[in-house]
Amino acid sequence: MLYERNYIVEHTIQAEYLSLADVQEKYSLSRSSLYRILNEGKIEAIKIGRSTRIKASSVAEFFANAPKYTASH
Repeated sequence: MLYERNYIVEHTIQAEYLSLADVQEKYSLSRSSLYRILNEGKIEAIKIGRSTRIKASSVAEFFANAPKYTASH
C-alpha cells in the first residue's frame, strides 16, 4: 500500500513539474537563459533534494504570454 501511494505521488510530481533539462529541450532554452528567467521569478520552481523542478503550468503560461515576434522590414 505504501509503495502504491508513493508511486502515485511520484507520478503526480513528474506530471506537474519538469526538470531543467526537460524545459531546456522543450522550449529550446540555454541553461543560462532558463536560470535568468527563474531568478527573475517569472516561472515557479521547487527544490527536491539537490534538484530543481519547474512547475509545468508556470512555464507554459510564461511562454503563452510572451510577446509575439513580428518581422519588421
